[in-house]
Parts: sequence; C-alpha cells; structure tokens
Amino acid sequence: MRKIKLGFIGLGFISQTAHLPFYFADKRVKIKAFCEHNSKLLRKISKRYNVQNIYTSHKEMLKREK
Repeated sequence: MRKIKLGFIGLGFISQTAHLPFYFADKRVKIKAFCEHNSKLLRKISKRYNVQNIYTSHKEMLKREK
C-alpha cells in the first residue's frame, strides 16, 4: 500500500496534542517534513517524530518537497 506523505507547517500546541499524534499513529501516513519558525521547537519535535526534512520557511519547504 502506498503511504500518504504529509508536511506540517506550524508545530504549536494543536499540532503537538492533536494532529501529529493522530497522523503518526496512522500506518497509512508518512510524515515527511516540518516547518516552524521557532528553530528550538523545530529541532525538538523533529527528533521526537524522526523527521529529517525541516525548514524555518514555509516557502522553502513547499519549493523543495514533493
């Protein structure tokens, strides 16, 4: 089965408590990229979910990711 690939822009409270746990637990989904202007938060959450593609600019993320 082909997985749905997702990228997240913004890693605030709602993303951390609702969206990320839900999609991370879904075996049909692969989280591919994160974008967050707070670089400390970006590094923390990307390590938690093992996401390698991280950006502080949503424009850069949208340009580089498929």
